[in-house]
Amino acid sequence: MSNVIKGRLRKTKMFEDDETRFVDTIKDEIGKAIAWTESKGYKLAVRLNGTSDVPWEKYDIHASYPTTPFYDYSKGAHRIDKYLSGRLEENYHLTFSRDEQNGKEAKRLARKGANVAAVFRSELPETWQGRDVINGDKNDLRFKDPKGSVVGLLAKGSAKDDNLGFVLN
Repeated sequence: MSNVIKGRLRKTKMFEDDETRFVDTIKDEIGKAIAWTESKGYKLAVRLNGTSDVPWEKYDIHASYPTTPFYDYSKGAHRIDKYLSGRLEENYHLTFSRDEQNGKEAKRLARKGANVAAVFRSELPETWQGRDVINGDKNDLRFKDPKGSVVGLLAKGSAKDDNLGFVLN
């Protein structure tokens, strides 16, 4: 098992065993990271979900650092609805992740003005569901995307061979 996997498992176990301690640790680490990046003349942006879909908004992390942009992808349509209605912190941006099972929700949310990430097989279309498609492979700074954008990503790795509907043609 790689060190990265070991680290992820250790953090998952810590989160499961003591949520409060875990969240306090995250807040402390974010505070240190903000101070360090600002000392170097940069501004930190935080994406807490890399391989998970934890609803971090319920832990008040974003409110602790109101001038720091936070962003995540989520497959939780209810979370995106909450975001669209303004019930999340202003510095927290969510992009809906379309997959082979939530296509109807992706279309509904795109019509409502949500940013939706979708994977395309070989090239990015100019529009999808009547929305402009931007190239999401250029960077991961989703909080900078125009509202209502479709974040187009090209299929990579095993996704290139997908035939279950995750990848759009």
